[in-house]
Amino acid sequence: AFMPVAAKQYGLKISEAKDERLDYAKSTRAAAALLSDLYDKYGDWLMVIAAYNCGPGGIEKAIKKSGSRHYWVLQNFLPEETRKHVKKFIAVHYYFEGHGSVVTLTKTERENYIKTLELHAAGQQEKKDSAEVMR
Repeated sequence: AFMPVAAKQYGLKISEAKDERLDYAKSTRAAAALLSDLYDKYGDWLMVIAAYNCGPGGIEKAIKKSGSRHYWVLQNFLPEETRKHVKKFIAVHYYFEGHGSVVTLTKTERENYIKTLELHAAGQQEKKDSAEVMR
């Protein structure tokens, strides 16, 4: 569930009479907005999942202590619960998808993967062009 400050920041009302964090529709929309904002900030799903667990402040502290914005470098400066949370996210993704995807890659790994795909596609196009010339 959202921490009270984050809940209020994303428009959820909390009072003695009602706690909108318990409203599935409202809390889901708020969580989606938070995840989107975190992705805009970090551009890396592993960082997003970590920040969702320990808060952006925890991520910023880990970045300062580690001197890196790469999840696998700064993870050692995060709480154990957060490190386990990210690993569970990856494990669940592999379980349901049967393999990893761009959401289980860091920003740098994703960028390198996309470059590799682009190079492969360019090579395939060259093969097609050569085959057309041969006909």
